[in-house]
Amino acid sequence: SFDVRLPAGGTLAGRVTDSNGRGIAGVGVNLYPTGNGRPMAYIKTDKEGAYQLPYVPINTSVDVRYHYDNLVSASKSKVTLTEADQVRTLNVQLKPTPLGGSVTGLVANQEDQPVSNARVIFHTGSTADVRRVKTDAAGRFRMDNIPERPGNMLLTIRAKGYSPKSVEIKPGTQPTPQDLLIRLRPGHAVAGKDVDE
Repeated sequence: SFDVRLPAGGTLAGRVTDSNGRGIAGVGVNLYPTGNGRPMAYIKTDKEGAYQLPYVPINTSVDVRYHYDNLVSASKSKVTLTEADQVRTLNVQLKPTPLGGSVTGLVANQEDQPVSNARVIFHTGSTADVRRVKTDAAGRFRMDNIPERPGNMLLTIRAKGYSPKSVEIKPGTQPTPQDLLIRLRPGHAVAGKDVDE
């Protein structure tokens, strides 16, 4: 038996709109302690684009992040509620994500034979920015609308029977994409069985 004492909390509410001022339904609103990657609350906007988070800690810096597919850019706001200001309105306008870059390529083995059905993945750490494609029977792939990010931009390639490989990319435009030749080395498989005592 134990007691749990909850400190006073505040309320953060607002509306998420597009560039024309229309509410966007289904926008994911995440609440994070600043500097911590683990969310403490999550909600989606209603059909009018409105949301309410009634469990915001007082005198604590929190990040509010908004995500909606790949149609609008992710946005983040930093907020600190106080005892004198326990109810805050935070309206956000999300803008369309500009078209990203494009990459094409051939995935082959060390004998220059094409590797079909290989998985090609681009990931920046945000679920909104994941791109996944597979190579065709000729080992070719194309990935469009890759968002530009600071630092190294990497593709990870995985195929059955081969070691995974990561390659740095500099995407081109859709008419003139960056074209890659990616060779995979043979890999190994590990099988086993987990048992209890």
